[in-house]
Amino acid sequence: MSAAIPKGILGYARYKLKQISYSKESIEVNVELERDSRHNHLCSVCNQKASPERRKERTVKDLLFHGWKTFTKVEYYEVRCKQCGIRVEHIPFIRPCARATKRLEQAVAWLCQHLPLTVVALYFSLNWKTVKNIDKAYLEHRFEAPGLDNITVIGIDEVSYRKGHKYLTCVFDLNDPHLIWVGPGKNKETLSKFFEQLGKERGKRIKAVAIDMSKAYIEGVKEHCPNALIVHDKFHILQDFNKVMDRIRIDEFKKADEEYKGFFKRTKWLLVMNPLRLKEDGKMRLSQLLNINMPLNTAYTWGEQLKQLWECVTVAQFNKALD
Repeated sequence: MSAAIPKGILGYARYKLKQISYSKESIEVNVELERDSRHNHLCSVCNQKASPERRKERTVKDLLFHGWKTFTKVEYYEVRCKQCGIRVEHIPFIRPCARATKRLEQAVAWLCQHLPLTVVALYFSLNWKTVKNIDKAYLEHRFEAPGLDNITVIGIDEVSYRKGHKYLTCVFDLNDPHLIWVGPGKNKETLSKFFEQLGKERGKRIKAVAIDMSKAYIEGVKEHCPNALIVHDKFHILQDFNKVMDRIRIDEFKKADEEYKGFFKRTKWLLVMNPLRLKEDGKMRLSQLLNINMPLNTAYTWGEQLKQLWECVTVAQFNKALD
């Protein structure tokens, strides 16, 4: 077998192929390797020559072989390094303490960019947590922690990541739009952890912060960014206006005569949706409702004018449109 398949294709550098066996029942291929004694023992941290201490064995999962699950059993040593102390020996095709070969980890990490973790785990017959850890290690290796020195304008928002009101607070650099920090929760204490990392001096250099109308976020920004303007973004302002619109709709429905109440039914989303996205039936029902009810007509008109404020490119234009 080892003569039929060149060693370079197998990819087991610094090792010899000892045995290959397979099981038709479990559809598994088992590969056993032994160290090539011609190579020195190397420290897995500094990659320098080290003295062998204790022989060990480890079985790791490898890439599928023609659809068969593949396991590789490899012998290695704990070594004593002059610089790093007791470490695991360097194995070219396996990370220290990993339970999968590097090529399997690379395949898993690549697929995680395109598929959900559960699908990747099912494909490779791996535990979901194993796939998550491989993907996390890949991301940490590829992406360095973002710098916080030149940040002057930031955005803060929360995102739900699980049912049961589980949230993450996300902080963005808005000058060069990208995510710079994530923390569990959506309260003042969570946000304070970011500002502790940012530091007082860098906090004073923040010129503006875009946030929703959360009191916790507002208090946190005022405490840690004394020179920053607080800016409420378009989405959350329009979201609040839509709540007002719905209250008006409910109040007008209660006041309306019985013959007109039917016009109010199934109109909640018609009043807040983009008119360009409405179908013909929706446009007709919205038009009928606005024609019979002046308070809703007035509020709807104000809502459309409110959206246009963000089309202004100067402060003067904005103030004129607001007036």
